[in-house]
Amino acid sequence: MRTLVGGNLFDFGDEDGTGNDVRLQHPLGLARWNDTLLIADTYNHRIKLLDPGARSVKHFVGSGKSGQADGAKSSFYEPGGLSVAGDRLYVADTNIMRFASLI
Repeated sequence: MRTLVGGNLFDFGDEDGTGNDVRLQHPLGLARWNDTLLIADTYNHRIKLLDPGARSVKHFVGSGKSGQADGAKSSFYEPGGLSVAGDRLYVADTNIMRFASLI
């Protein structure tokens, strides 16, 4: 087991990048999609893409502010669970009773 991105528990934020420069805030859900991992970056209200080989993270979807919009410009209110089925990503939003389908 090894850390791919991020660092100390108390070094949090919303920073894309590589290795220890990445900052997430309360990442909960993970799902595999093709050769990447999707991360539910809960308190940043975003879904991020992790390339495990490159140890890099980039923003995928979510405005960074709480909301409840579907589609290409989706917004979330603390996304917590992720699941990929076929060509769809399902997101369980913690503070909103809905499941959003994105991909």
